Amino acid sequence: MRRWGLALVILALTGGLVGCGDGDQTADQPSVPDTFVAQGTSRLSDPFADVDLESRELPEDAVLIGTGYAVALSRYGLATELTEKAVRELHLRVPSIPPPWRAGKGREFLMVHLVRPEKRTTPRGDRLPTVEVVVDGQARQLSETAALPNTVIVVSVPTGADAVLTFTGSGQTQSISIRTGRLVGPSPKPATSPSASPSRAGGAVASGTVRLADYAGVPGHGPGLGWDTIVNVEIEVELRRYDEDRGPAPDGALWAHVEVSLFASATPVTFVVDLSRSLALRTAAGQVLRVPDKTRMPVPNYLAVPGSAPDPTLTAPATWSGVFQVPERTGSLSATYRTRGTASEGGKKVTFERRDVRNSGTITLT
Repeated sequence: MRRWGLALVILALTGGLVGCGDGDQTADQPSVPDTFVAQGTSRLSDPFADVDLESRELPEDAVLIGTGYAVALSRYGLATELTEKAVRELHLRVPSIPPPWRAGKGREFLMVHLVRPEKRTTPRGDRLPTVEVVVDGQARQLSETAALPNTVIVVSVPTGADAVLTFTGSGQTQSISIRTGRLVGPSPKPATSPSASPSRAGGAVASGTVRLADYAGVPGHGPGLGWDTIVNVEIEVELRRYDEDRGPAPDGALWAHVEVSLFASATPVTFVVDLSRSLALRTAAGQVLRVPDKTRMPVPNYLAVPGSAPDPTLTAPATWSGVFQVPERTGSLSATYRTRGTASEGGKKVTFERRDVRNSGTITLT
């Protein structure tokens, strides 16, 4: 009995010591600065649930539209700690602060997911707007790519406090509450797309958009270390009866205006995509819309490295556009994207592989 008693005591003490060790390790994990803000990306409808974080859906009218951007606030979430898995799966990049991240006493992380608004066309613009998140009157600037759909924003706030997302571009500013999805302050009249203007000859008869993504990484380097990236692809198609360069479409046909936008999450790896080999577009009737051979596009990414200023030319997606003649009854196109091209890091060529993809979709023209 004494031996069993002694064994139980030792077991209890050992378990207690192990438990205390885990607790001490969590307690010793430093909190992020009160001014903390991070930016990531996700194509999931509820990226927070995928990493076991609670979130709430925002109203359908939680939308910001201006010249060069159109986003909807889909969901917001709250957390006091973000695990390594959460940071990795949300593609959050703060190289100077390794995960897990703790908000600290009396604070929490307020998170929001931006998506493309339903049945809204993005007004054309040469640059993305300036994006800031404001907490207690203090602005924290984000990269301009925060104005793109699929963006995830995480900001440290006092427990229960709100944060305001502000977009400024083309002489107008729009602000929206992250917790409520309501516009804050005066809201300017949304900009309209020139191609959608009823006064312009050859306005769109029908249009549609699809968003695809390819996950690429350099072999030998794990995810979340900057050697992997999501190449985001947006394809917009407009059918028109008239084209400024080609004139009216032949009888029984329309002009299909195709615009492709490419953008990547932050990475030191520079990708140059051969779009002619990467993208396949086909009508439901089987007609192939071919991108011209050797159409190469450097994929922009906003590289956030402490002490290094981002290249100002990498603040908007790379775009390619083309015009094709299609039958008048064309109602949809299939799109497939597989990244093919070259990659380099620090001027040295590296190989890359495609890992996890959502690279096929349908463009429904309505």
